[in-house]
Amino acid sequence: MNKCANQIKQALNIIAVESEVSSWRILDPERGAQIDMIIRRADRIDHVVEMKFSREDFQITKDYAMILRNKLARYAEQNPRRILFLTMITSFGVFENKYSSELVQNQIALKQLFVKDYKL
Repeated sequence: MNKCANQIKQALNIIAVESEVSSWRILDPERGAQIDMIIRRADRIDHVVEMKFSREDFQITKDYAMILRNKLARYAEQNPRRILFLTMITSFGVFENKYSSELVQNQIALKQLFVKDYKL
């Protein structure tokens, strides 16, 4: 596993959990979807990781919430019996609103990935 994935797993406090890391996509002109990173844990939990850059707290709008729901639904169709956790990695965190409350289980700000005591 690469260093970046280890840093993300450490920020999620799952560094000791057996897992595989990959990206995911479906090529379909009408219902396609792409996910930046999937952390597929041995305990049947999949972290669906979305990475977004912004100059302030990232805000999930109504339109973006629909995109996220589509990604989660498309992934769930192909991965039944898995528990999905939407994990947002952003520059400064996620702005709390009704959409973030409904969708996001975990969030990581960039500063959490650059801690001094990080060890491989």
